[in-house]
Amino acid sequence: MALRISNLDAGQALRRFHAHRASLRARRLNNRPPGGLV
Repeated sequence: MALRISNLDAGQALRRFHAHRASLRARRLNNRPPGGLV
């Protein structure tokens, strides 16, 4: 098996992926003009 990933590596990749998506979503929410959602 060429693609053999340990559970630890998979967990780190998954956390990094979700952290990246969360940062993108937070940045998009922060870019909306003030006065809407406080």
